[in-house]
Amino acid sequence: MSEDKGMIYIRLENRVADGKSIRLSETSKDDWMRHGFGIRSVKEILKRYGGTIEFEIDDRKVIATVLLKRLS
Repeated sequence: MSEDKGMIYIRLENRVADGKSIRLSETSKDDWMRHGFGIRSVKEILKRYGGTIEFEIDDRKVIATVLLKRLS
C-alpha cells in the first residue's frame, strides 16, 4: 500500500494452487453458497467512493490493483 497525490494504491497478490482454475467471476471453493462475495463487495465500496480495481493473472497468481481517493 502506498499513497501519492491524494490517492491510495493497494496491490494484492494471491497464489492459486496447482490444479485449481482461475476464475474472477465466481468462487472456485467447494462450498460456493458461503463464498464468492469478496470481490463483489470490494467493487461496490470502490464504486461508492470513486475507486477502481483491476485484475491481472501472472503465472499462477491473481494480482488486484486498487486505486482509491484518500478521504480527508
